[in-house]
Amino acid sequence: MTYCTKRWSLGHLRDACTILTQRCRICLGNFDPNHQGSNVLRYANCQQEHQSSDPMCDIIRRCRTDLNEAINISILEDKLDRRTTPQQQLQ
Repeated sequence: MTYCTKRWSLGHLRDACTILTQRCRICLGNFDPNHQGSNVLRYANCQQEHQSSDPMCDIIRRCRTDLNEAINISILEDKLDRRTTPQQQLQ
């Protein structure tokens, strides 16, 4: 999953982010030297009151499910090679 730590949202990494000002990871307000914050959690993708990385968020869960499905399809179609770990090779 790609996750932006400037905007606190899914879909791209920080270096590809197009917003000019860093956002607060808690309230999503502009994070500047005068930022006070609201102490109200706000998630950039669903606007619900939880942290951006909360694994119980429906959007995070759906993104992980979609990613796992895409990986499994790629493996089945021989587009991706699942390598085994050294421990698996010994068994």
